[in-house]
Amino acid sequence: MAEKIKETLLVAKQLHIGFSGKKPLNKHPWSIDLGTGELIGLLGPNGSGKTTLLRTFLGDLAPLEGNVIVSKFRRDSHQLSSKELAQTFSYLPQEPIYESMQTVEEHIALGLLPELKRLNPASQEQRERLEQIMA
Repeated sequence: MAEKIKETLLVAKQLHIGFSGKKPLNKHPWSIDLGTGELIGLLGPNGSGKTTLLRTFLGDLAPLEGNVIVSKFRRDSHQLSSKELAQTFSYLPQEPIYESMQTVEEHIALGLLPELKRLNPASQEQRERLEQIMA
């Protein structure tokens, strides 16, 4: 059986994270290459920068130093459009951002938003993919 080759999704180099005008949360720079399909865990005490690191990867925060390159677009994550970010990452925060009365299926269907054309319903192929996910 052939071994699957890992495709690089994101490359972070010499990264210092934190909030503009404040001291970085990490003393030493971090570097990491993340491949598609990889699962990582972030462990650390409250206030150590776990969420800030994720927000930096997702482009919500610019790094204080270094860069986070999204391989598909060959640009820093904080320079990508919302659509480009949605086509690359999915993120489910621990605490809900808003209270929702959505069904599980409706919530999962939100993952199709980057693929939908403005004001057009999901295609038959997209509905079938959703059914496979829900099975």
